[in-house]
Amino acid sequence: SGVVFLREVAPRRAVAWVARWLYGENYLTAPMRHRVAFSTNGEDRRAVEYAWRHAGSDYSLQAAAYGRGAPAATSSEAEFLAEQYWGYSGGAGRRTIEYQVEHPHWNLWKCSEASFTGDVARMYGPEFVAALSAAPTSAYLADGSPVRVYPGRTLNQPERRSSPRQTSSETHVHSPNLSAGEKIG
Repeated sequence: SGVVFLREVAPRRAVAWVARWLYGENYLTAPMRHRVAFSTNGEDRRAVEYAWRHAGSDYSLQAAAYGRGAPAATSSEAEFLAEQYWGYSGGAGRRTIEYQVEHPHWNLWKCSEASFTGDVARMYGPEFVAALSAAPTSAYLADGSPVRVYPGRTLNQPERRSSPRQTSSETHVHSPNLSAGEKIG
């Protein structure tokens, strides 16, 4: 079991190209913007929005949470979503690639609000319309950090170790990371 990325969005062509070429990830390059807001009236509220434009349509993920963040509880849903240290990619006609991902434990906030707006069928395919049009069953914000992604290896081949590639975060998401149904960070 694990977290599945349906489609990942990056604002820079080079980032998407490297992710596709080295790891076989389904990255898309699109103009993006983000907004991070913290309450100033003592509510201890934080809100984020990630937005992009693709093929003439606008998309956004929005979430808000209250209170203080904390590391995920052991064996919790939040830990399952945020604490992923191995990535796998492959697909029809391609071998499966395994790569290690390294980051410190993140502080998480359970979201009180989360939504996705945009043409689900156009972005993800008609088979995802029902699931991604409904309200998420859970959503979390993470404070995020730099992430190291190690070179991958094709499964069925001997394990190799080499230097990690340093990224600023899970590529298309800048701190704080956002998880709402599909993990976008």
